[in-house]
Amino acid sequence: MAVNLLLSYAFHESTDLAKLRRGLVCGQLLLDSGAFTAHTTGRTITLDAYAKFLERWRGCWDHAITLDVIGDPRKTAAHTRKLHERGLPVMPVFTRGDSVTEFDAMVRDAGYVAVGGTVGLGTKPQRERVTMLQRRAQDLGGGIHALGVGAISTLRPARPYSADASSVSGAFRFGTVVYFDRLRDDRHRVPGYRRRLDQAPVHGGLGSARRHPVTP
Repeated sequence: MAVNLLLSYAFHESTDLAKLRRGLVCGQLLLDSGAFTAHTTGRTITLDAYAKFLERWRGCWDHAITLDVIGDPRKTAAHTRKLHERGLPVMPVFTRGDSVTEFDAMVRDAGYVAVGGTVGLGTKPQRERVTMLQRRAQDLGGGIHALGVGAISTLRPARPYSADASSVSGAFRFGTVVYFDRLRDDRHRVPGYRRRLDQAPVHGGLGSARRHPVTP
């Protein structure tokens, strides 16, 4: 089974990507600049430092996302151009303030486009934005990566090519397991999640879980 992995530069600037890549046998590695982390924590991520990181580990990653500036399409586009000039084929980011005409141009040029500006939106606006942009990209022969989107209510109808969200760590942090059950999804919590998960009892949804090739 292929396992794809996304790493944020904000948390992995010292990680040995060559070693990590050797363990990623079948999947792809996508690098994110960590712009949202910088935006929310006040941390500074410079374009040059990010570029040097990408250059150092060239050949270890399959895709990398540009260093976007939240809500500033012009600066984001400028960063993308500069990284391209250094020979780094980073994915562009469609952020708030960009036009759909510019989005179409990104898809035609890159094929694979990261979509930001969805964090903080309500369920319906987020779902509509991601769905519309994925369909638009598909019509042009491309696809999107939905930045910071982990809600099943958005991912199921939108079907983006890829997406990321810290909520996937819920299995380790809160004992929450999310899985599809035909036309709906089930979300179950393991009581006593502060203990090791292999030592905690599982309750709820077992009948549904047993219909899948897993052992609850």
